[in-house]
Amino acid sequence: MAPPVIEAATNFDIFVKCKLTNVGDGGLFILQRARLYLIDSASQTQKLLYYTSAASGGPLLHPGQSTVWWQHGRATTEGSFKLFARWEAMKTVESAPIPITIRRSTFQPDDINSYRMQMLRQFGDRFPEVVPNTSTATVSYSSFTFTNDPVLIDGSLYNAFSFAVPDRGGELVWSFIINMLDNVTWGIIPAEGTMEGFTEFCHRNIGHRIPGVASAGDMGIFQTLPAEQLLSHHRYYIWFQCPYRDFPGMNLSFNIFPDGPHPCGEIFEKVYWP
Repeated sequence: MAPPVIEAATNFDIFVKCKLTNVGDGGLFILQRARLYLIDSASQTQKLLYYTSAASGGPLLHPGQSTVWWQHGRATTEGSFKLFARWEAMKTVESAPIPITIRRSTFQPDDINSYRMQMLRQFGDRFPEVVPNTSTATVSYSSFTFTNDPVLIDGSLYNAFSFAVPDRGGELVWSFIINMLDNVTWGIIPAEGTMEGFTEFCHRNIGHRIPGVASAGDMGIFQTLPAEQLLSHHRYYIWFQCPYRDFPGMNLSFNIFPDGPHPCGEIFEKVYWP
C-alpha cells in the first residue's frame, strides 16, 4: 500500500493527529505536546518548526488515560519521508516512524473569506450546537470544548459552533473565558446568505479567581452583535482559527436578548469589571 499523502499548505504547514497514552503508574502533567520529525532518504532527521503557545499548563494524564491533539509542523520541501512524533518533556517517549509523502498544495483561493465560508458550511455537521440563553436573569458561564475534528482551510485549522436565533430574535451578547489567546481569531457567518459580522470586542485580564468561571490570569472576551444582523429561525456559525496544537477549551456565556440593547458591562458585571 502506498504511503499516505499529506497535502501541505503553500508555506509547507502540515497538521498531524497525535495520541499520547500514559502507560506508567503515576500521573503525567502535559506541559508540552510533541514535536514532529522527518527522516529523509539519506537518513537525516529534521525537527520541524511549529507554532508555540503561551499556555503554561496542560491536563493531568492519569495512568491508562490518553490525550489526542492536532500537532502543527512546518516542512521545508516535498518528498517521501518517515515521520515520527517525540514528546519533548521526556525524549524517550516517541512514536514509531511511519512512511509518508508530503505534497505542497498549489491551490490559492481568489477570496479567502468566501472560501472559508464555503468550507465551514460544507462541514457544518461537525460542529456542536449552542442554545442561547434569552433571559438577563439567567446569565451564566459553562464549560465548552470544541470537537476534535477541525477543518483544515488554506493551511489553518478551524473549529466552530452553531446556533439558531430564537423566535423573537434579539441582540447577541456573548463572552468567553480562555487561558490563552495568542494566534486565535474568530468570526461569524450565516448558514445562508451574507452578513456584516463582528466589528469590535472588549477584553479583560482576569486578575483573580472567579469560581466556576475563571482562574487568575485568564483572558475574558466580551462581544455584542445588533439584532438587525440576526434573523429569527436562521442558523449561524461562530468559527475559531487556531494554528497550534489543541483548540483551547473555554467557559462560554451565550445569550440572545429580545429586549436589548444590553452593555457587556451590565450583563457580565462580575467578570467585566476588574
